[in-house]
Amino acid sequence: MPVVTSQLDSRLHPPTLRARFVRLPDGKLRLEAPTVGLYRGEPRAGTLVAPDQPIGQLEILGVLHHLLAPAEAAGLVLRSDSRQNLPHPTRRPVGHGDLLVLLDPEAVTAGAVPGIGIGPGATGTSTAALVFRAPTAGRWYTRPGPGKPPLIEVGTVVEHGQAVGLIEVMKTFSRLHYGGEGLPARARVRAIVVKDEEDVAAGDTLFELERDD
Repeated sequence: MPVVTSQLDSRLHPPTLRARFVRLPDGKLRLEAPTVGLYRGEPRAGTLVAPDQPIGQLEILGVLHHLLAPAEAAGLVLRSDSRQNLPHPTRRPVGHGDLLVLLDPEAVTAGAVPGIGIGPGATGTSTAALVFRAPTAGRWYTRPGPGKPPLIEVGTVVEHGQAVGLIEVMKTFSRLHYGGEGLPARARVRAIVVKDEEDVAAGDTLFELERDD
């Protein structure tokens, strides 16, 4: 488990955990709690989830950890283990292996999953229709901290795993990394659609890309 080195570091770079992954006999994907804690910020039914993207937060002994989808997981949220009509955000206790999110991988198509894919009406050979989408609602930042240079600008070449921005949810920052099904291993930022510190909804286009083969 990551060690929090300072209060500032935990705010800008909070510790992360990855959900457990179980493929059910019917092909559905079960994302489970990796440990005991209080779960909040889960994606609602109908949300599209991408690999390595945030699916909520897990509070463990008062420390908030970002919870990421496993690298093998992508699909449409069918349901979670909570009542989604409760006031948001709702914390609920979970134990090791408890269901957090159930995904339908058959719902994934190019451009459909937030944070990955090709935009509507585009083809796999398009050089200008690749988009990177917000995995969750929150406030978008291209800078990792006040006074620091942006992680991306128009013309920046990004590669798989490279940090491209942050999403703030309830004063907690999630660092977003480039990559996912439908996106090339290397691409160039063509346009940044959302300005710094603007609020976004899950699935909103954050920036457009073109191939840099």
